Amino acid sequence: MSVATSQSPHVLLVENDLFFASRILSALDKAGYMSERAANREEAERKLGERSHSLVIINLASPALGGTELIRQIKSHRAAGEPPKVLAYLSHIKIPDNREEVMAAGTDKLCANSAISMRLPDLVRDVLAGRGPSEEG
Repeated sequence: MSVATSQSPHVLLVENDLFFASRILSALDKAGYMSERAANREEAERKLGERSHSLVIINLASPALGGTELIRQIKSHRAAGEPPKVLAYLSHIKIPDNREEVMAAGTDKLCANSAISMRLPDLVRDVLAGRGPSEEG
């Protein structure tokens, strides 16, 4: 089991479902990442302003989380150097209808909810390293 240190990458999870968020945060902790959660767009914006994050993981299914507009905002903010990478997830059924807009907003990787549940540590490692396809099912 990995333990996060002050040198570990910082990850912000933007997720309003407490149950799903706790599963994701637990997996991030076990993989050795420093992580925190924002339950809505305003909280995400505040936390992004308070700390430099290596990665933002965002649920695109909830309008309260800001979706592609929050991604555009994240990617345009370069005050502290490079903006964080973005890993976005959505129901596999909705990916085809949203793919173009989500990727144009600056998402580094788009994947299905099931991929987040089953392969989160690998997905995070690949996004942070700049590896892998930009979209996974």
